[in-house]
Amino acid sequence: RFAHEVQKFQKVTIAYLVLRDSERQRVLDEGGYKALAKSESHLENDVFDCDPWDVYERFFKGEDEEDRQYLLLHGGGEDSDEEGTDDEDDDDNDDDDDDDAFV
Repeated sequence: RFAHEVQKFQKVTIAYLVLRDSERQRVLDEGGYKALAKSESHLENDVFDCDPWDVYERFFKGEDEEDRQYLLLHGGGEDSDEEGTDDEDDDDNDDDDDDDAFV
């Protein structure tokens, strides 16, 4: 089961790396998966051999400018259950529909 989940994580990482690189995305769009694999086999930084945990860590550290901008706009993936933030919302018991617009 764990190996299957790791394989899925690797696929998501490959998709992320391909979609953020316009040249890789062009190769995939024009020639499909086989063309991408062939193209990547000639590169030093092959997306198929990358460490998905390293990519994940670099993303959330914001080492790349685009990643940093994304994190600034959309948050850093913090858990919403930290330090009682849930408790404050539950105590209000408001039935305002306006609150749902920002969730």
